[in-house]
Formats: sequence, C-alpha cells, structure tokens
Amino acid sequence: MKKNTEIHESQWDDIYDAIKRAKYNKSDFDFETQNLTQRPAGVQVDEIVEITVTNNLTQIKKIFVSGTGPDWVRDFDNDLQAGFFERK
Repeated sequence: MKKNTEIHESQWDDIYDAIKRAKYNKSDFDFETQNLTQRPAGVQVDEIVEITVTNNLTQIKKIFVSGTGPDWVRDFDNDLQAGFFERK
C-alpha cells in the first residue's frame, strides 16, 4: 500500500477498518493524491485533495475528493461494501 501524506493521519485508521471489514488487506490498495487547492494571496482556504484509490488485485480505480462535502472515507467504505472494487 502506498501511504500518501496528503491524506490526513487521522483518516488512516478509518481507511484500514473499512478495508478489513470488506475482507481485503491493506496491501490490496494504493492511494495517490493530488492537491487541488488554489491559494489566492492573503486568503485562508481549506485543502482540497483528489484521492485516486486503486485496487491492486483488480486494477479498478476510483477518484474521491477530500475537503468538499461528505467524508470521502465513508464513501470509500460504502463502495467497498457494495463491491465496487471487485472484478466484474
């Protein structure tokens, strides 16, 4: 598993729990990030990060966005439970 520093440290336990509940191993997934935050001079803004999650077993990918609305980790967990990352 690639553990990316753009993902907040407090989220990793929830990510690992979701993976375990879905009967996967941590090593089955990679998390790649891209920071999309635009910082106008003198303006405080929240971080916006695009997270690409790849199932290494199936090569199925999904992009989540952190910092805009609902918790992306919950969405990832829901996708795991729904079988999104399984081979079709």
